[in-house]
Amino acid sequence: MAVEPKRDALACFGVAIIELQDVDATAIGGVVGGQLYEGGRRS
Repeated sequence: MAVEPKRDALACFGVAIIELQDVDATAIGGVVGGQLYEGGRRS
């Protein structure tokens, strides 16, 4: 999958390329948000 950002549109909204890349990485690959502890075990 290739994503080609429209730099002029991003600039209009004040969004940096790195911010867009972070959103893409989260949407496509996912990101660990944290760990859930339940009793004595982690899940």
